[in-house]
Amino acid sequence: MIQDSDNLLLRFHREQSETAFRELVACYSTLVFRTAMRKLNGDRAAAEDVCQEVFSLLAKKAHRLRGVVLSSWLYRQTCRRASNHIRTESRRRVREKIAAESHALNSQVKVTPELSNMDLDDALNQLPTPDRDALVLRYFEGMDHRTIGGILGISEDAARKRVKRALDRLATMLRNDGLDHSAAFLGSTLAGLPTPPLPSTFVAQISAKAWAGHQAASSTLMSHLAPIAAGVAITSMIAAPFTMRRKNAVVATLPSKPPSHPMDLLSERERAVVSTSSDLLEQLKRLNAKPRDETTRLQMLALTDLIGVAGFPEFFAAAKTRLSQTEKNSIYYLILEQEMKRAPAETMLFVFDAKIGDKIDSAMGTRVIGYLWRVWSGSDPIASGKWIVENWTHRGLTKSSRDDMVLQVGNGLFVGQGTSAFSEFLAALPDAAARERLIQKFKDNFNTDLGWEMMSNQDRIDRFVLLDEVPVAGKNQLKIDLAKRWATKDPEGILRAMKAVSPEERFYLTLGRFATVYEENVDTPMLGGGFRTSGNQVSDSSTRLQQAEQAGLDAGLPRDAVLVEIGRVHLTERAAEEAMTWFDDHRDDANFDLLITEKVRDVAQFNGSSNYVPFEVQAIEWAKRISDPALRLQLSRGAFTKLLGRSPEEAIALATQPGLPTELSQAFSTIITEFQ
Repeated sequence: MIQDSDNLLLRFHREQSETAFRELVACYSTLVFRTAMRKLNGDRAAAEDVCQEVFSLLAKKAHRLRGVVLSSWLYRQTCRRASNHIRTESRRRVREKIAAESHALNSQVKVTPELSNMDLDDALNQLPTPDRDALVLRYFEGMDHRTIGGILGISEDAARKRVKRALDRLATMLRNDGLDHSAAFLGSTLAGLPTPPLPSTFVAQISAKAWAGHQAASSTLMSHLAPIAAGVAITSMIAAPFTMRRKNAVVATLPSKPPSHPMDLLSERERAVVSTSSDLLEQLKRLNAKPRDETTRLQMLALTDLIGVAGFPEFFAAAKTRLSQTEKNSIYYLILEQEMKRAPAETMLFVFDAKIGDKIDSAMGTRVIGYLWRVWSGSDPIASGKWIVENWTHRGLTKSSRDDMVLQVGNGLFVGQGTSAFSEFLAALPDAAARERLIQKFKDNFNTDLGWEMMSNQDRIDRFVLLDEVPVAGKNQLKIDLAKRWATKDPEGILRAMKAVSPEERFYLTLGRFATVYEENVDTPMLGGGFRTSGNQVSDSSTRLQQAEQAGLDAGLPRDAVLVEIGRVHLTERAAEEAMTWFDDHRDDANFDLLITEKVRDVAQFNGSSNYVPFEVQAIEWAKRISDPALRLQLSRGAFTKLLGRSPEEAIALATQPGLPTELSQAFSTIITEFQ
């Protein structure tokens, strides 16, 4: 499961948490290593060097990466550092020797005879950041479109379109270089890239080395800060930039105890030096141009504390023409983040009044505002919820951004305050359509945004039971999804929960266990501390299936209703062949038409193929299992017509396939005649 990288980065930066850093390395080491292996043509030694460099850089830059798609950032840094290795003459000779002596072995990491890994990665790195983010999340981290949309702040449908658009752009780039491959081919190629094994000991080693380097850098920084804590002159720290302009400035000293706030680092004389926005901007520009270490960050925080919400209009008006776009991205973020800690409601109102997001570049502006709101709604959902209701009609809020903000408040209230607070917030929303959208988004995002994995087992039980009180459609499927996650991450915990809930709730927990194909455990200590997550494939699926059916009957549900719910799990969690076999075995035990119709329509909406089988053919295979003849024929004709328009050769081959039911053969022949 992909970790919440923003939270881990925040913990690492603020708490200097070695555990958080090790979790980051464990999460992303496979992505970094396999990218390096591809770029370096299978040279494992060089790939390990690149991994070490990338995670050492992560430790150094972590404080600047909140709101960034971390996997995409790591991917790009890996490609850059691998390219540096390739440029080195000695590394080139080693790589050529490996290629000459082990051609047969290295051939397995080629994408296709025509398209090399180098071509693919180079083109991918040239894509715009939003497109590269989408492809890295989809194909390197294996996320579905719903999860991608949640991370990027867009809808599931928009995420699907972005992935498709990115593949189209990638194909165009490669075509311009003489490599003519379709977007569908590139998608299947990215999905099928090899994953060379990464020893767990190596993961521990790169974590330990990167952490040691970070600690050494921190020790150096503390040696520079020690004089401040002792109360000596701060000229060499905060006042230095200002005394360059005013040689006769009086040197201020710190109080005997360390400052409790960055503002305390500036004396009244030093504040007078930056009494105007113009002066302040000049100092911020100078500091922003320096390497962003902790000393520089403290200096910038001390300066930004002089502004305050009341000074925002004057400051941002002056900054409009005085700062470059890159400087705005950095300085605006720092100022807004700092002020959100003191006056979040006023700061957020100014952000939308002044359209600050538009003053940063569009992608970064959206992320900055999203991050500010996410932090506030997570720490104080009641106050942020009140703010969004009071400012519902604000001209700076679009329906999409408002819905996302409402969802984050709703999630925070449900997790932190329970269903009562969530229901009160729901009732306070100004219009019925907004309430419906919140309910739908709440359902769609419940199992990814509510910190489910961070809860104790008892908290999970309480939330699972309370879910019945929330007016969310599709609640049964949501329960199954949560139970599956529960069974995957904590197999022993869900067994304990099954003994503590009602028979009906136990039925949905057993369905979640049946849906699980892999169970994790964290019992393997890692070198240097922590644990390595490992797990096992589920080997008793048939037993779990029987337990689920019996639990449904024990809950007093009719057998056909129990089978429909089990069928739903087969459709979403099992391979098509296994699922079809189960439905064939139970076709006389229940009416699955509604369930299978949803599956047909879901499959038929896609273009292309999966496992070399066109989606339209898969839809027709499912339609054959519908008992209503008219509905079966209608859905089959629709899928076949779509296939004929997209790929006539495949459609004709299907229509003449031996063993095709007579009714479908005749219907398809008629469609072909009409099409011609």
